[in-house]
Amino acid sequence: MQLALKEEGFDNINSVTTTALLNSTTYIASSNDGGKTFSLGNVNKDIDGDGDIDADDKTKLLALAKAYASITNP
Repeated sequence: MQLALKEEGFDNINSVTTTALLNSTTYIASSNDGGKTFSLGNVNKDIDGDGDIDADDKTKLLALAKAYASITNP
């Protein structure tokens, strides 16, 4: 999974909306049972924005991996 902060702007010269991805982070979530459960390495960023890095951050990422795996045509 690649997570990034998305910043939208506007290019006045070309009159188009722009999108930039900032602070990109990649995590690998792997599953050996068809996406029912996942394993994830160390989480070293505050994913849920509560000010600390803890088990809740890993739980959020695992839920995201499971949700993504349930999409039939990503």
